[in-house]
Amino acid sequence: MSDKDKAPGAAAARLRADIDSGKTGDKVAFPDPSAAPLGTDEEAGGVTTPEEALEKARQAELRLAQNMRREKASNGD
Repeated sequence: MSDKDKAPGAAAARLRADIDSGKTGDKVAFPDPSAAPLGTDEEAGGVTTPEEALEKARQAELRLAQNMRREKASNGD
């Protein structure tokens, strides 16, 4: 893991990138400029979401997308 991957906010950035790219299956592959970056509210409130929690959320989103693609393929869609 590089120093960039360990920087504050890196896990939130990875999660948002996965969502924006369509990897999580719940969005078209296009950035959403109107959405506040993940972690913005927490940062404004003086707290941060633990990196482990963000990574856990990212992995769950990726698993859901993988399961949706698998189900769609088995249904012939």
